[in-house]
Amino acid sequence: MTTLQFMALWLVVVARSFVFGDFSNNETDVLPVAYQFANQTWLPGDWYLNLAAAYRGPFNAIAGPLVAAFGFKGAAVIGRLIVHTLFASAAFLFLRTFRIRFAVGLFFLFLFLNNQSLVALERMTGGFEAKTIAWPFVLLSCAAVVRRRWPAAFVASGIALSFHVLVGLYALACSAGAVLLSGRAYLPERRDLRHVWMFFLAGAWGLYAVFQHTVGGEGGGDGWLTYVTFRVPHHVLPDVWAGNLWVAKLVVAAALVAAVYQRVTAPRIRFLAAYALCSIGLFVIGLLLGALDQIELLRFYWFRFPDSFLPFISLMLLAYGTSRGFDALSRRPGGLRIRGVEFSLVAILAVLSAAEVFAGLPGLRPTVRWAESAQAPMYDWIAGNTPRDATFLIDPSAETFYVRAERSMFVSYKHSPQSDADIREWFDRLTMVNGGATPSGFGLEAARRIGVVLERLDEKQLREFAHRFDVDYYLGAERQLPFPVAHRVGELVLYELK
Repeated sequence: MTTLQFMALWLVVVARSFVFGDFSNNETDVLPVAYQFANQTWLPGDWYLNLAAAYRGPFNAIAGPLVAAFGFKGAAVIGRLIVHTLFASAAFLFLRTFRIRFAVGLFFLFLFLNNQSLVALERMTGGFEAKTIAWPFVLLSCAAVVRRRWPAAFVASGIALSFHVLVGLYALACSAGAVLLSGRAYLPERRDLRHVWMFFLAGAWGLYAVFQHTVGGEGGGDGWLTYVTFRVPHHVLPDVWAGNLWVAKLVVAAALVAAVYQRVTAPRIRFLAAYALCSIGLFVIGLLLGALDQIELLRFYWFRFPDSFLPFISLMLLAYGTSRGFDALSRRPGGLRIRGVEFSLVAILAVLSAAEVFAGLPGLRPTVRWAESAQAPMYDWIAGNTPRDATFLIDPSAETFYVRAERSMFVSYKHSPQSDADIREWFDRLTMVNGGATPSGFGLEAARRIGVVLERLDEKQLREFAHRFDVDYYLGAERQLPFPVAHRVGELVLYELK
């Protein structure tokens, strides 16, 4: 029975989170970086891919060899199966730990997976990336703490920190806060603390990344202000969030977890509510920083953890309450009907999810070409007919060039660095592509506007890219330019600049 339950849960997770027909948004960034990490000879001259990215080390160590062995598509598929299985396993243990009836928990988990974000567009599970590996270990550490299995809690917390520093740090802070708010119920004893070395061992890479950022010279600067306001405002800047519905959701969720913390006596559920209250504290810190115009500090993604964790915990608390109601009903005459309702609910969710998975499977066949776009035929030609060490000047809003053409780019909006100096270099490159004018707005719309300007750059400006940055090719619409045409696909033309 337990195996069947897990399979039903796994099917729901895969059906709701697996992007069958293409790469997920972040995979077009993180997988090329991982491949370059594993194979330094792939694109040795690419500016972005060869930047230091210590915080992604453990992910790169897993994803890079997968890309080398199975290609970008194969690595994405295998990686998603890994992260979805991890998440399903963690969620399954979570439901059992907090005494949530399986059918009820599965239904509320289904609701969560349909919309994992409060407002800042974060996710617990989805594509193959570092944070989707870290999140299952956050749930596992939470379950381990309330079971008082401290070695497991320390190891899981350390792994989460090493795979994703911010997710791991915020989880650690919320866990510590929940332990304190729970009184003596979950305070570790002295003999438990002797296992803390397991956290430092498992979290060594994350602690190194924290040290590098705070002490090693990758801290604040003007570049980070650009990062917040131009590159990721949809994640970190409350001023750009659409509407005010999220305010009502936040208030309702806060009221729910506060009421549970005050009124429910079950220690594990009070711990869970306290954990959620601490995550709300992170959200409030982010709102205060925005209100006080401390924009640069929003680079620490204060909303990342609570944006997904608060909806998840709110639904799990509702699932717990519903489970206790079902417990009461099952003890009355006719209680078998409750079992029938639960069985029917699980069966419906499993069948619907299985149907969705089977419908998506054709998108994984070798004949299906991922990253299809109007530019794909040109990208395919580039992959097979241009030197491996060539650099291309293309529309910076294009996201799939690395995974389809497998060549270096001068600059891409999606592929942005993670240190002050590198962010400034990245923005300077976008400014050059924008004809020397500072880009306006933010998001992909801003990148597309830069792409429009790119189509108007003249011979002198294009030659500057070739001479100053060793750019070999320019990809754009057909027009009168004094450069040899390497290839033409419809109105899209590849010009040789050298």
